[in-house]
Amino acid sequence: MSLIDLENRYFNGGHGGPWASSNDTQVRVLIDGEQYFRALNTAINICTGEGDVIYLLNWSLISTFHLIPHGEAGSMEIGQQLAEKAARGVDVRSIIWIHQLFRDWVASRTPARTVGEENLASATALRSLMVGAARPLQYRVLLQESFVLACPTGHKLATRKRVDLHDLEGVRLIRFARTGSIGQHLEYLMRGIAVEEAMEVEHLPTVAGLVAAGLGISVVPSIAVPFFDATKVALVPVVSKDLDRPIHLVWQTSRVLGPAAQAFVDLLESCLPRKKRSARRAD
Repeated sequence: MSLIDLENRYFNGGHGGPWASSNDTQVRVLIDGEQYFRALNTAINICTGEGDVIYLLNWSLISTFHLIPHGEAGSMEIGQQLAEKAARGVDVRSIIWIHQLFRDWVASRTPARTVGEENLASATALRSLMVGAARPLQYRVLLQESFVLACPTGHKLATRKRVDLHDLEGVRLIRFARTGSIGQHLEYLMRGIAVEEAMEVEHLPTVAGLVAAGLGISVVPSIAVPFFDATKVALVPVVSKDLDRPIHLVWQTSRVLGPAAQAFVDLLESCLPRKKRSARRAD
């Protein structure tokens, strides 16, 4: 079945949109690039007050990002834009990657008396609202992942037995992209630490090559150690509060793992240090 067939089957109006799937809901195709952000800005501005809802199912934007370029009429930070919509009664909800980053942003822009824990719903609270209070997901902690400093062997920190994130003050840092989980995790923990921004990249092998070439240093997950050339790069454990992060195995409660999936899980667990493994279920 073609895309057009699917559109004609499930959406009134057929190919070309916008499609009305109900009397008060429209579906629009948003494309990449500047036009995407302009279309997103238009969609947000359609919502004006009580009864309107904005649901962001994957928050991958920085709260200070401008959907419309600086200097143009109506340009503002997307975080402020959503906050103003919420103040007018629009129901604004978002699934975000890093909860603490969002909490800090809200606290910095909203009077403390209006921000309560009840307004920052946890995943557990959201799950409890499901039909029959079902728990859709279960998880098991596979390991607590630690981080290491990757630096050229001639760097001043290369001979240290361990370092703290604050020891990186003033270094030339190669960051992970802020749209990824590693980049967001480290950005929050390194707030207030002044570094020279070398560049921002997405992939571990790229980081390994840049550090080996002497273009900067980086903080990387310990699982990335095999990517680095030990003759050119020193790997120093980083010990800082809240730096280690849990890596989870997540599956749907309603489904039983098949033989292939279970074999994959068994393989994963057999490769992990037994002392760092633990098992839990979602609350």
